[in-house]
Amino acid sequence: MKYPNLLMEYIASQYHIHTLADHANVTEACMGAILKGEEDLKASEAIALARLFGVSIDYLFSPTVSIMRKRKSAHRAKMAQLDSMFLKIAEAHSKKNKHAVKFMTDRFCCSGRTKYIKTIHDFKNDGFVIYADYRNLKKGMRLCLGLIREDQRKPRDITKKKAPADVGASGAGAQVLNQLQDTTKGINVNRRE
Repeated sequence: MKYPNLLMEYIASQYHIHTLADHANVTEACMGAILKGEEDLKASEAIALARLFGVSIDYLFSPTVSIMRKRKSAHRAKMAQLDSMFLKIAEAHSKKNKHAVKFMTDRFCCSGRTKYIKTIHDFKNDGFVIYADYRNLKKGMRLCLGLIREDQRKPRDITKKKAPADVGASGAGAQVLNQLQDTTKGINVNRRE
């Protein structure tokens, strides 16, 4: 296989072949041949595909499949980050957040929960996981967490406050009003009448 990481990213991303072909400005038949290793890529096509996936050209067109190994501490740390992200999503799911519920139970495609369990299982039991699978799972989890945070945001509200003179000056508003009055004492202001 000529471009194994390209093929792994294509599978993990669940993009339609038309999406890849469109970004590379080739036909679907040509993209199919590229994925099978029967056709070479031009530099402009390779750059466009790397941009689509958000990865480096070196990684995407490496002759070997990139994997994460259990024996490497940096890879274990990255997998631990997934655990932490999953726990946050699970907590939001228990609170019935719509994005967390969709992540955990989406039936249209493989749910995020299923992908997470498979990725963790492969890493712990087989000792490795394909980097494209890890990357796409993390991307989906980050998106879900971003949507959850967005739901939790409370927009700033503008409420009409009565002037302290109308209410009777009290609290922090009264302090500001008093400070303002103190600083303007003795200042002559010419008024036009």
